[in-house]
Amino acid sequence: MFKLTLIYFAIFFAFMIVGSAIVYITFSHFAEELPAASEVLNYKFDTGSEVFDMNGRMIHMYAFEHRKLVSFSDIPSYMIDMLVQVEDKNFYNHWGIDIYGILRAFWINIKTRSTSQGASTISQQLARNMFLSTERVLSRKIKEVMLAYMIE
Repeated sequence: MFKLTLIYFAIFFAFMIVGSAIVYITFSHFAEELPAASEVLNYKFDTGSEVFDMNGRMIHMYAFEHRKLVSFSDIPSYMIDMLVQVEDKNFYNHWGIDIYGILRAFWINIKTRSTSQGASTISQQLARNMFLSTERVLSRKIKEVMLAYMIE
């Protein structure tokens, strides 16, 4: 019995080492293509092209999207609660990546033979929208996970 337990432990340990090495190599490879942490933390949203008069007053804004930046304290709590409920129920319980959500989506996608289920957290969506494309490839998803962790 002890010998069998030792064999299982050795197999488990080998899988952990190999898995850790794969994760480390993958993340090291993609880290070179990511923005610096300071760029992630100091990101400036585009509000459009602003035209000012000689007194410093804005006279017009040219933009495809009309955005108005507000402070976090100006957002009603019910709006934040609604966003978290709809987009990322486990927002307060993870570090940027929802492992259970990924496993759930992976399982459903295998069962349905489609890619209908997503598992992006709010942090991953933010990372994708700020720095990445919407291209559906594994390399983009890996970068998204790395950036979400940096943002968190």
